[in-house]
Amino acid sequence: MSAVAQDFPSFRGKAENAIKAKNPGLNLIRKEEKDKEVVYLWGPTKADIVLGIFYGASDQEATEKMKTSISHISVGPDKKLTGIGDEAYLWKSYGRSTGIIRFRKSNVYIDLVAPSVAMAEDLARSLADLIPGK
Repeated sequence: MSAVAQDFPSFRGKAENAIKAKNPGLNLIRKEEKDKEVVYLWGPTKADIVLGIFYGASDQEATEKMKTSISHISVGPDKKLTGIGDEAYLWKSYGRSTGIIRFRKSNVYIDLVAPSVAMAEDLARSLADLIPGK
């Protein structure tokens, strides 16, 4: 567990920097931190990008977090994605261009909302690249 505690702050910093680098015009509006989770909201005044990160002690813990999160959504994903982590799904917001991607790689579960599907996919790939594979 101590390795998880040491790695999580480092990963959070890298994830935060990746979002800032791809969206320099956005400001961090709010950051909510817990032991194994952090939620970021970026935007000029309202949340344009929402990033939730869960850093589990094991792959299984991250898988369970993802299953629980997805089970609370009344509509299934629009598409299963490949090339982003070990398991990834996309939801499109109809009537708006918003894209939502939920993915898991190793012991990390990411929940990402972006103003467009293309931006969500780009950010998800960047974040997945930061997570070491096993």
